[in-house]
Amino acid sequence: MKRILVVVVCCLWSPMACGAVLAGGSVLAECQAFFAGKRPGTLASGYCVGVIDTLLSLSVIEDQKLFCAPKGISGTEAIDVVAGFMESLPEESKTGTFLFLAMAAMRQKWPCR
Repeated sequence: MKRILVVVVCCLWSPMACGAVLAGGSVLAECQAFFAGKRPGTLASGYCVGVIDTLLSLSVIEDQKLFCAPKGISGTEAIDVVAGFMESLPEESKTGTFLFLAMAAMRQKWPCR
């Protein structure tokens, strides 16, 4: 509980500091542990699930597709795509935001043709 309070206060006080908490690498590790059932939900894993779910939902909007994921893709499959992408770009994954890294991974894996 203390950890969540510190993160919330940090985010309200400085969005830049919040970005560091939710940077790609730290979010990915928490997310993978959550999907593997190794760890209960944390702020970072909740953020990850929200990003993955939102991006997959946005991919079905017909007139403004960001990428074209196959129908029925699971969150676990999507996080595997994101993990592979981020592992191939270790420096960018340390400093980039998880949202943009996840979107880039999905656009690369499932481009619209």
